[in-house]
Amino acid sequence: MNQIALPANATPSTGPSALSTTTLNGGVRVRSAHDCWYPPAVHPTDLLHVDFDVHAVQTAGLYLVEEVSGANVLWRGCRRYRVDPLTKHVELDADGEGSWMAADVPSWRIAGKVLQVYRPTA
Repeated sequence: MNQIALPANATPSTGPSALSTTTLNGGVRVRSAHDCWYPPAVHPTDLLHVDFDVHAVQTAGLYLVEEVSGANVLWRGCRRYRVDPLTKHVELDADGEGSWMAADVPSWRIAGKVLQVYRPTA
């Protein structure tokens, strides 16, 4: 069995309610990517090292997002974001393959920034 070395300050969190709990508590945590299918960057068997204190896109990278309606989370997932160097507008990669578009999805919120993706090797 392969083992993954996790950062010393990472706290594991798993299960369907893990994202909401860790988002409210903030901090840097490791969580399952079971609800973050976004190939090729993230597969459901991966682990995500996430900074839940980040709630806005300021640098390019992979972010954990939630679609919300009122107080309800309808969907969770990962998306790559970047800041266009010419316009300074935030863009998202809609399909994970480089289909960049304006990141003006009002019902989405940034739940955290993915610092590292850990993928099983066996």
